[in-house]
Amino acid sequence: MKKRLCRIISVFAAITVVTGVLCGLMALCFAANNRKDAGTQTSDSGSTIEKPKPMIIWFHSCNSNKLESLRHVLSSGLVTHALILYMHRADADWKTKPEVQKAIEMVKKSDVKLIWCRDLWPYYNDKGIKLSDFYDPNYYIQEVNYLRFEGKQIGADFVALDTEPYGRSIMKHYLKNKKWPSAEEMKNLRMVVSRTVAVTGKVDFVLPAGSARPAHPYHALAGLGNFQISEYTYYDKKRRRNVVRWPNEIFGVYVNVSRENPRTPASPYFLVSDIFERSELWSDSKGVFLYTDGRNQPAVAEALASYAKRLPRKASLKPEESN
Repeated sequence: MKKRLCRIISVFAAITVVTGVLCGLMALCFAANNRKDAGTQTSDSGSTIEKPKPMIIWFHSCNSNKLESLRHVLSSGLVTHALILYMHRADADWKTKPEVQKAIEMVKKSDVKLIWCRDLWPYYNDKGIKLSDFYDPNYYIQEVNYLRFEGKQIGADFVALDTEPYGRSIMKHYLKNKKWPSAEEMKNLRMVVSRTVAVTGKVDFVLPAGSARPAHPYHALAGLGNFQISEYTYYDKKRRRNVVRWPNEIFGVYVNVSRENPRTPASPYFLVSDIFERSELWSDSKGVFLYTDGRNQPAVAEALASYAKRLPRKASLKPEESN
């Protein structure tokens, strides 16, 4: 009787393990194929219309990220776009930086789409920049036009603007100061963005989109882009994600090889596996943006490449021509 009971328990345990593995594989294939069931809709005539598949965008900063990490990611087959960021044009000339040129060429030679990204505000070389430029549509118009000019020179598929100020940018006064703009100032900023878009049209991507504070200028500046990348979703906090009430076509995640966040323990990181095995977090968006800092990026890139090797071959992602 005891032997029979042990045999039954062993069989039950084996079934449980196999079921778990199969469910995991189904989840991986489901995510890797970009939720094909959700990727179609039926027209009024009854015919099936294919929706564009979600974008999986890898972030690469030319200042802090290694080319070897980018190589791992591009070869994984799991990303559809690579966003290459290189400061503000006043601080850095891409034509004089071999590492930037190599990153651009690596993406162009792959099956991954290239997004060329510049910061909206100078980091250090802000000669001639005034605080009043924040509310001057001519400033935005010149930046968008020059971004597009560079994108064409480079042969990028898309262009993006990072509206967050870094370094010694004087625009931290408006964007990182705890004294937020008045309702009248927000109205003026939205008018500036509208006037800019009326002249130049929208850039393809803009980040960050929105903030927890309804009056934050990021809400207005996000209107410069067709696809808005949310950074407020970076950490694995359900409570924080539920605060998002603004359009965020691209769901941003801060990826690491460990969930633990030493600086802010209450804000855990996402793992590479979460991107695919918990794709319900972002599958209703138009894509997911994978961010990690320079120190951790090599390990994350290797984890992504390793994860790809464990997937069924048919699950490898290819970028959609429509994207």
